[in-house]
Amino acid sequence: MFIFLLHEDDEGNKSVYIGESDNVSKRLKQHLNSYASGKEVFYWNTVLIFIGDQLNKAYVRYIEHRLVEIASMSGNYKCLTQATSPNVKISNADSDVMEEFIENMHIIVSTLGYDALDIAEAADKNDTIFYCKRNNSNAKAFLTNGGVVVQKGSIISDHETPSFVKTSNKKLKEKLINSGVIINNKFMKDYEFKSPSAAASVICGSPANGKNMEWRDSFNKTIGETMKNN
Repeated sequence: MFIFLLHEDDEGNKSVYIGESDNVSKRLKQHLNSYASGKEVFYWNTVLIFIGDQLNKAYVRYIEHRLVEIASMSGNYKCLTQATSPNVKISNADSDVMEEFIENMHIIVSTLGYDALDIAEAADKNDTIFYCKRNNSNAKAFLTNGGVVVQKGSIISDHETPSFVKTSNKKLKEKLINSGVIINNKFMKDYEFKSPSAAASVICGSPANGKNMEWRDSFNKTIGETMKNN
């Protein structure tokens, strides 16, 4: 069985613990005791349990490692699982079946409203790349149906304006830092923002008009101009 322990604090910072156990009740009590003794730094408020009665121990360890790997790549939650088994060896045919099992779990988790396993889509050769370079930032992004994906390696501004500190995007920036998406002012992985303006604001450290001002392609066209011409 697989356990997801999910938590979101008052500031919107989200964390998840993913583990496997043969005895869910015992495992949950262990986490409660760890919280009471101060060994865990958060108190989960949502539990998701997945049961696979045809899974042997190798399959379970493979799935657990992949779930933690995916959650860490996502960056939407801070993944609190500290150790998995990365070197489990199963056949290619079995790994294909396990990946299908994982994808079914992903669908259920997402349907329930949790994006812990959602990974930003990758750019393809037909995507237009837009650039944001204000306030010493140097970021690249491309449009998606859900917003914009800021690409790994993008650099954010090293300072913030007073007006930015009061916005919801300041909290979003803090969430990305806490979850490890941004480290030392650099995106460590691709991350999808819901709007070009939210992305530009986090990157520039100030309120920003991402659609009609900050993001520009190699021909200096804004996102708004590009969308109008398509």
